[in-house]
Amino acid sequence: MVPHSLSDSSSDDDRPTITLFRRNRSVHKQLGGRKVADILLWRNRNLSAGILAGATLVWFLFDVVEYNIVTLLCHIALLGMLLLFIWSNAAPLFDRPPPQIPEVIVSEHAFREIALTIHYKLAHFVSILYDIACGKDLKKFLLVIGSLWVVAVVGDTCSFTTLLYIGFLCAFTAPALYERYEAEVDHLIAKGGEDLKKFYKKVDSNMLPDELMIEVLLRLPIKSTLRFRAVCRSWASVLSSEEFCGLHMAKAEESSAPPKLFFTAPTAGFDATAVYLGSSSGPGGGLLFTLKDVRGDFVDMTPAPCHGLTLLYDAVAPAYYVFNAATRAVTRLPPFQDVASATAGLVFDAHTKEHRVVRLFRGNYLDKQRIKCEIYSLGGEQGDCWRPAAGGVPFRFCRAANVAIIQATSDECFRWVKSPPFVVSGVHLVELSGHLCMVRDLRNVSTDCSMLEIWKLNVEKVVIATSKRKVVVYDPVFETLETILAIREAHSSYQTEQSALRVSLFQESLVPVCQTNEEMTLSTPLTKATWEILLRLSGDYTVQSKLVCKEWHRLIENKTFIHSYYSHRNMDRRPKIMLVGRGTGSSGFSFAPINKLSQHTPDHDTWLDTKVVCSKPCHGMNLISTETEDYLYNPCIGYRQVYLTRGPFINSSWNASGYSHIPGNHAFSVGSKNVGLGFNLLMQDHVIVKFLYHQKDFKSRGYLLTCTVTTVGIGCAQSHLHPPLPVNDMPPTYLAGVLYWMSEPRLGQSYERAIVSFDIATKMFDVIPCPSCIAMWNKSPYLAFVAELEGMLCAVHANPVEEELDIWKLENGHWYQAYKVYLKGWSGYSLATNVVVPLAVDPKDGRILLNSGRKLGLYDPARHFIESLYDLDEVLHAKNTKKSSCIRFYILASPNNLSR
Repeated sequence: MVPHSLSDSSSDDDRPTITLFRRNRSVHKQLGGRKVADILLWRNRNLSAGILAGATLVWFLFDVVEYNIVTLLCHIALLGMLLLFIWSNAAPLFDRPPPQIPEVIVSEHAFREIALTIHYKLAHFVSILYDIACGKDLKKFLLVIGSLWVVAVVGDTCSFTTLLYIGFLCAFTAPALYERYEAEVDHLIAKGGEDLKKFYKKVDSNMLPDELMIEVLLRLPIKSTLRFRAVCRSWASVLSSEEFCGLHMAKAEESSAPPKLFFTAPTAGFDATAVYLGSSSGPGGGLLFTLKDVRGDFVDMTPAPCHGLTLLYDAVAPAYYVFNAATRAVTRLPPFQDVASATAGLVFDAHTKEHRVVRLFRGNYLDKQRIKCEIYSLGGEQGDCWRPAAGGVPFRFCRAANVAIIQATSDECFRWVKSPPFVVSGVHLVELSGHLCMVRDLRNVSTDCSMLEIWKLNVEKVVIATSKRKVVVYDPVFETLETILAIREAHSSYQTEQSALRVSLFQESLVPVCQTNEEMTLSTPLTKATWEILLRLSGDYTVQSKLVCKEWHRLIENKTFIHSYYSHRNMDRRPKIMLVGRGTGSSGFSFAPINKLSQHTPDHDTWLDTKVVCSKPCHGMNLISTETEDYLYNPCIGYRQVYLTRGPFINSSWNASGYSHIPGNHAFSVGSKNVGLGFNLLMQDHVIVKFLYHQKDFKSRGYLLTCTVTTVGIGCAQSHLHPPLPVNDMPPTYLAGVLYWMSEPRLGQSYERAIVSFDIATKMFDVIPCPSCIAMWNKSPYLAFVAELEGMLCAVHANPVEEELDIWKLENGHWYQAYKVYLKGWSGYSLATNVVVPLAVDPKDGRILLNSGRKLGLYDPARHFIESLYDLDEVLHAKNTKKSSCIRFYILASPNNLSR
């Protein structure tokens, strides 16, 4: 058959013949020229028809009859086993040999060759897909996209087995049909290829020129530009180049739009700092990013970006951060020499195209040159560390620093600039419209003056940030003030009159933030995999993993990893219970999981020989108190620190008016002191608050109580604090930066109960009213104390007459009764002879964990049933040990944490 001509042009007769896949061999040879080619081209009609019929039968069973593949395989196996059973048993009757299954042996060489071939083919296939996906060949990219779209549409209209059968049917019939109608198919393909080329040339000729495309991209916002970097490699290279970043910054500076601002504010937990885009609506919807482990009330940053980047200083860590507020890229600079007095700034070297952080600080008093300078280059060739300035610091800087301005140049040498004709104390330097200016606060000179004096000013308007969390614009021509930013909401409850608003100008910039070597190491796939593995190990194994190598040691010591480990290991928020025992040697105390001690009776050497009280965990730490010492422990890693109790000890009997039913030796009191463990959310440090009674007389209601606050990290103690009310001997509870005690109504002038609160950050006491049923004492035999359940403050009222615990919760400033625990009839939990403390609520089933000092159980509020977890009396009976008042167990609900 002669192919029909589809074009009237005479040039079509001279066009070379185009064949499918540009082959020069026959279809049979193209398919291998062997048995497979014979089957696909139907040279052996019976075999080809049988294979097609078998495939059709399989499709019919699975798709039409909806036969399950598991059922089919089981039926085939049953049929095969039945035939083998009949054959093997009937063979001796007919004098036939039993069935023999041929042994298939694949040599090691052949298996290796097969594996290498599969690996090579798979790697080659993945490489081809990667090249196509990167957009290197637009034709192949569009072809693959179109093919996948067609397959997706077809797959949406039929089942998977039908799709496989259609593919098999096409592969089984298309080669034979093509071999029969080869000339017609080749002609149509050639014509379609020519039409596709014409269309591609037409589209390509209508594409925008590179210059115009760059102009369009320069007008896009930062967020869209960052997304467009993922289009293809060429776009990523262009949009990340220094030339494009410079053009984008110049375009943003040409804009006459009013300046944008951003500011920082502490998060709700005070363990991070949030950066918000300036808005008068407050820190609600303008969140840019969050800096972890940075305390918002102890940060300072540059008032304006330097070539797109901003420098931020965390005084608590201490640490410097460099970030681009527009792209949200942040890097933490390496550690530096920590001194009491230092200042730093961010500069840009136009010659080397790199940012530098220049830091001036006072060295040791014994140093000949006290004023020192060190420099860190972001992404520079000098290494990932701070280095001294190349030009050094002028020796006369110490004497002349108060009368001159020191300026560091690009060659890292200092030069002097004469200051204005007045004493420069109480002034600061700023950059306004490209000019170096000095701001003099005249309010420090006279109380009647409210002026700011700015020298060398050559701008139209000045942006001023105030301590009232406002930003105003001052017009020197009309002498007017206009408020452009007012932060009405702030997370920090510790804001003072002296706290300044940390605000800076926002600049649209694509300048990259170079990572440090440590950050680049932590971002590798191997480190990320190691990170995930270590998060799933127990605390002791994770600590031991520090010895593997230096990289693992740095990874585990990383603060971000410690916080991630704490969050990951305590996601379920279920109480994890450990028992405290006597340690070996000088270790003080030992800790063992309750499930381990439930299976094995502990040795007699682990029984406590002194009375202790253990707190609930507070940011990974537990406080164990005896009458003379307090021990700060992290049971996860074995860290401990000892604090001695100084002062006279008194012995006051509980058998005084009001609590005659409660033994003075109950499990939760220790001597004449009351110690609590808290956490300073601003300083991110543990704090021990200790109340010590020097005098306690229930008859005259007189008392002498002192309070000592010890900050663990820096080791300082403050003892000039006076609680507003006396507190009872039940341990306090910690919640969100505040410690709470129940007052003692038998001492002092007040006959009512109240809750004494201590804000750790501000070191301020306050009094919170109790529910009316708890506040009324009237010399009743009821005991009351505070507890923390489900993250809320609770007041517990113990009724020994009815054998009930009433638990009240404080929510939104109002008390309501949350639980009522019925203990009548439960041995070991009688309120007439024991103090029963609710420790936690299981978030899974709502059961309450109860501790009486000798028994531990889970109370079900729905069934009024107590499931015993540990019974000290049973253990003592099993060990044939005499009961002793000094042998007790205490509960340590300790989460996993690696902090010290």
